[in-house]
Amino acid sequence: MRNAIAFTPRNAGGRVTGIAVAPAGDSGLFEAAGLRSGDVITSVNGRRITSTADASALARQLRSGARISLEVERGATTVPIAINLE
Repeated sequence: MRNAIAFTPRNAGGRVTGIAVAPAGDSGLFEAAGLRSGDVITSVNGRRITSTADASALARQLRSGARISLEVERGATTVPIAINLE
């Protein structure tokens, strides 16, 4: 799964405010996770994204057996996404 998603920190006013995601490689896995190109992850398991280290931490959590709860900005709306990796 890690290889299916490209993570880019989103900055606003000199602060990281989320992680923009896009498909990298197998877009089927990306879409199966419930993500769309241009989505911005603003929190992971209830914890707000506030630094570039959060992108690395998220990538490390994408492993077999993981359950991850995301809050994602999609356009003008916020969408909850739950990912269960097998």
